[in-house]
Amino acid sequence: MKQYFGIDIGGTAVKLGIVDETGAVGPKAEESVNFDSYQTPVLTTVLKTAKAFVETQNIDVNTLEGVGVSATGQIDSRKGIVAGTCGNFPNYINSPIQAELERLFGLPVTVANDANCMTLGEVWVGGAKGYTDVIGVTLGTGVGGGLMRDMMAGEEPYIFVKHIYACASLVGGICCVWLYRSIGRLPAVFIAAFVVMAIRFLAAHFRWNLPHPKTLS
Repeated sequence: MKQYFGIDIGGTAVKLGIVDETGAVGPKAEESVNFDSYQTPVLTTVLKTAKAFVETQNIDVNTLEGVGVSATGQIDSRKGIVAGTCGNFPNYINSPIQAELERLFGLPVTVANDANCMTLGEVWVGGAKGYTDVIGVTLGTGVGGGLMRDMMAGEEPYIFVKHIYACASLVGGICCVWLYRSIGRLPAVFIAAFVVMAIRFLAAHFRWNLPHPKTLS
């Protein structure tokens, strides 16, 4: 049976385990990543902990198919790096997670956002198994979310084609990221929240809907 090395990088701890192709979890471990207020880079702690875990459990990495990493923050899965964060994580942005783990273990590595991975896991073997349209919310060091829907249905999500819900949130998110570096986290969050609520209020009051492209006959 195929086995994989699973690593979850959170804001307070890194969790590791061996998972088989059915979703069953074997040996596992956990280690703090903020034991010195992030003075030690998170990725340094992850690499050290992963190496120690493999050695302690006497795991032959050559028997593993690959490494799957769920990581907090905005993750560029194509490059396998941390593109950004929504909190104070010194020495974390631009961490080359994929490259460093591939160098350490010589295995293919895939890196994705932790909330998205959680949602996929619940659909695969968890509480959302059997469902095609799922929203997942993570409550940990921070708050995150993942969305999964059946694209084979050929239907556009309602929130993207009529009422202004998701678009208001996207605008607020862009404002938050844009303002974060110039005025700080809390002011950016409050201003972004106000922008979202203002857009929603105006949309409800004036009955705004998203433009719907005309179909050419």
